Amino acid sequence: MFLPASAHPLRRFLLISAMIILKRFTPFFLYCGDCLALGAFVYVGQRDHNVINAASPLLGLLPTVLAFCMTWGLVAWWQGALPKAEVLVPRGWLTRSFTAWCIAGPLGIVARAFVLGRDSVPVSFFIAGFVFGGLFVLGWRLGLALVWPRLYPRKTPVPMA
Repeated sequence: MFLPASAHPLRRFLLISAMIILKRFTPFFLYCGDCLALGAFVYVGQRDHNVINAASPLLGLLPTVLAFCMTWGLVAWWQGALPKAEVLVPRGWLTRSFTAWCIAGPLGIVARAFVLGRDSVPVSFFIAGFVFGGLFVLGWRLGLALVWPRLYPRKTPVPMA
């Protein structure tokens, strides 16, 4: 843990409590972060293409975000991309996340078409959705993978001399 010994006791208590909660509910927090990343992806896409529902922007995002989050959650759980903190090793976790996105991305795009009542998915949208959605999800996970070892260093046994 990277908390200085001179830290204020309340700050120290709050940070340690937050880390314990994060460690205990790691799969839930990972999934929430994934859903936020997918929500940001959908928002940016709708904003760039001027298709945001002016009357209710949040309700306009909801069907698309739910289609992506449902498929991602099922596939990520199946592929082991939502591990518990004890087994979270960044390299293997990122590999499983990439594999899960390669399956969930296309499924999410098809689910989005189904939810929105579309008969087909244009190839250009399929490619863009797969690539940029993957960048959002895997990008935030890469950032977390860089910070995770500092939050929870692995306890490796010290060799006896």
